[in-house]
Amino acid sequence: ERRALETLVNRNDRLGAMGKMAASLAHQIRTPLATALLYLTQCRKAALPEKYGVSLERGIERLHDMDRLVRDMLVFARGGGPGERVRVTDLFEDVAAAVAGILPEAARLEIDRAHGTVEIEGNRSTLVAALTNLVRNAVEAATDAHVTLSAKERGGRIVLTVSDSGPGIPDAIRGRVLEPFFSTRSAGTGLGLAVAKTVAEAHGGHLQLDSEVGRGTTIGLELPIRIAHEHGNEAPVDTIEGRDVA
Repeated sequence: ERRALETLVNRNDRLGAMGKMAASLAHQIRTPLATALLYLTQCRKAALPEKYGVSLERGIERLHDMDRLVRDMLVFARGGGPGERVRVTDLFEDVAAAVAGILPEAARLEIDRAHGTVEIEGNRSTLVAALTNLVRNAVEAATDAHVTLSAKERGGRIVLTVSDSGPGIPDAIRGRVLEPFFSTRSAGTGLGLAVAKTVAEAHGGHLQLDSEVGRGTTIGLELPIRIAHEHGNEAPVDTIEGRDVA
């Protein structure tokens, strides 16, 4: 038991050192990456032949993918706990804007604004990143998915939920999907769910996962509530389709 405990401590120390290294490396990558994106974006103004224009857009897309990976690494390494008062409705608006460019034409994102005036003590950018990753995972699993973003109060806490009508998570890998860098997609980073879990825990909450093959997946971030307003909780449901935000 003593040797097992020592092994666990050593493993945690190595993981902590790797987290610090990843955060430092991500910071160093961000500056030249932002510069490269700026220069390539400026090239859009030039009258380029079609074949070069296609290559330019693909290069910009890959740099955006790299930027997302760097951001996820920073969020995973730091978590981003409480720091400001954030309204649920503001979080949902930021998520809708963030997924505007990735929502497939056949997909639908439904935003339930009930309980939108509830306030959370937290880091707005990391919460948005976590919820955006969950929506991204849902539409990547099924491009025609119906995804719902909603909130529900439960015993002094708020559960921010992303539900989808996708294929669900097979039992064989359900226990591994929260592991960092585990992904079933060749182009996946494996950080989407790990980031969501880290962010939830950094805010004094936890992540809930419920999935059934053929019936879809529901993932919730259960977080402490700072302020729950009495009025304005029953708001309309907005539906955004891929072609509306492409």
